[in-house]
Amino acid sequence: MIRTVLKRLVLASPLHQTISRRFLLLISLDGTTLEDPIPLRYATHEGAHIVLGEPEASWWRRVPTGADGVAVTVGFKGHQVPMTATMAAGEELDESILRYLQKYPGEWTALGVDAAAGPAEMEQAAQGVAVVRFTPR
Repeated sequence: MIRTVLKRLVLASPLHQTISRRFLLLISLDGTTLEDPIPLRYATHEGAHIVLGEPEASWWRRVPTGADGVAVTVGFKGHQVPMTATMAAGEELDESILRYLQKYPGEWTALGVDAAAGPAEMEQAAQGVAVVRFTPR
């Protein structure tokens, strides 16, 4: 309860703009407001915010594959922004992971690949995470 209140206060404050350089705050998913907003580290590519969902997280399991996606609301730079979340696939998946890893080079090791990884290694690394793209509605 206290964590939820603190997160909401940060979201509504100017401090959120500073935090938004590295994090989105997932507020609602598929029309359901989350009890605890979820901070998600992101990278930006072609107007989308790219997030890697870790295997132990459950929020991304409600994001469908395909072009339709699911409606979400995120806290971004002090504002609540309606977006659509979709799973990245194919070439979009490779490019999304690469952009994320360029922004957070320390994640190469966490994914079990190095900076010289080719498409096959990137695809293998993608098996362990969900790559979700958030785009404005």
